[in-house]
Amino acid sequence: WHTVYNAIDFSKYTLVENLPEDAPLIFLSRLERLKGAHEAIQIALETGNRLIMAGNISGLLEEKEYFRNEIVPYIDGDRIKYVGTLDDEGKNKYLGMSKAMLFPARTEEAFGMVMVEAMACGTPVLAYGNAAIPEVIDEGCTGYICNTFEELKIKLNDINLIDRRKCQTYSFSKYDVSFIARKYISLFEK
Repeated sequence: WHTVYNAIDFSKYTLVENLPEDAPLIFLSRLERLKGAHEAIQIALETGNRLIMAGNISGLLEEKEYFRNEIVPYIDGDRIKYVGTLDDEGKNKYLGMSKAMLFPARTEEAFGMVMVEAMACGTPVLAYGNAAIPEVIDEGCTGYICNTFEELKIKLNDINLIDRRKCQTYSFSKYDVSFIARKYISLFEK
């Protein structure tokens, strides 16, 4: 067996190397309990950061109630801002302007394309180390893998130690469509 990862087209994303000190954090995923939107909000509030929230709202009744009861009360348009579902252009804009992506998913994430999209902008990812997360994040290069909520908050203090250009370059060499296509061709030729 050979592992061939999912790919994105890095040409759709722009590396953003320099950000202001008060650059926001971002949460980009389905706004469901297992994806950890409420934890992203708590991290932002407890660390004094602004948070951009993006993603679709589930159609499931219990997830709609979760959004209405546990997310909406914190959205103020300033400290916690919800920007809706994003296309590639919107992802490029919001991921690029963010100092880090929070990915506190409690689910067994199979891959997490949004993490690679963040990395394509040079934006490092902070995530729990379940399922495929350790395969996607290169510790200290493209983000940090954490075990607990408290560790996510602590590692956020080290986010500026990650070189955004190296984050993007490493991710490109592993997940760009051109690299993945060559990998498939190589396997077919064998």
